[in-house]
Amino acid sequence: MFFTIFMWSITTLSAQFLTGGDPLCPPDITVAPDGTVQFTFPVDPGFDITAIGSAPYNTAPPATTVYTGSGSFTSPFVYTLEPDVTFPVNFMGDLVVDFSGTGFIVCNYANNVPLELLFFDGRTTEQNTNVLNWATATESNTEWIILERSTDTENWGMVERLPAQGWSTDIIEYSAEDFNPFIKTYYRLHMIDLDGYEYYSDVVFLERSSLGEVVISPIPAKDNVFLQFEATNEDDITITVIDIYGRELSKEIVTTTIGLNTIDIDISQYASGLYYVTLDNGIDKTTKRILRQE
Repeated sequence: MFFTIFMWSITTLSAQFLTGGDPLCPPDITVAPDGTVQFTFPVDPGFDITAIGSAPYNTAPPATTVYTGSGSFTSPFVYTLEPDVTFPVNFMGDLVVDFSGTGFIVCNYANNVPLELLFFDGRTTEQNTNVLNWATATESNTEWIILERSTDTENWGMVERLPAQGWSTDIIEYSAEDFNPFIKTYYRLHMIDLDGYEYYSDVVFLERSSLGEVVISPIPAKDNVFLQFEATNEDDITITVIDIYGRELSKEIVTTTIGLNTIDIDISQYASGLYYVTLDNGIDKTTKRILRQE
């Protein structure tokens, strides 16, 4: 099952001008929060508007859905309407405009959506990366697909920019990898078409079962070293100490708590020198150096 990607937070809709189409097409559509709709035409229509609605192509009004109400031209190019029927923020299909009974135009908004997305999902890896995958069923006028990430869904940064297909009716699969993910990361697709219009996908959330940054102190140490790290949930982690020859000297399993964790390791029985301690929770693995000194 596929779903169609609509624009987020953008209330101005623009259809593409079709060669040979009516010079009045397409008007930009702006839907205000109070429901008021503005239709900005490329040229001065020269006639008042009787009705606006949606209908199959080349079908005269009355349309299937008629957006009647109080309306007038607030400038030669802008028609402002307070419709009786709520106008959809993401309009797709054929827009029919009737000019005072003198004629009508039909403008197609099917190309307002640049692609049909089959799926968009992701997964964490044992290599401390996040992999995002998606596939498109069709693409129309697409130029770039940008994978973006955020920690709060407010501030977004680019992970990777991939060239889109432009025009395609085949199933196209995409993949991108985030090599420096956050513990909690939100992802979205930012799509740009050849005309510069921008669109966004739904958001995918990935949370890593992470140990966070591990801090060891003191360095050097004589009797005990302390491991400190933040944990996002309760995990069983394996703590292993090895020497420089790879020989295992100790191994224990501890359960972390959410938040700051401090683990005490007794190294008083080891000879002076360099050692390695590894923390492994089955997803993330971190290795740090220990220096014992008398």
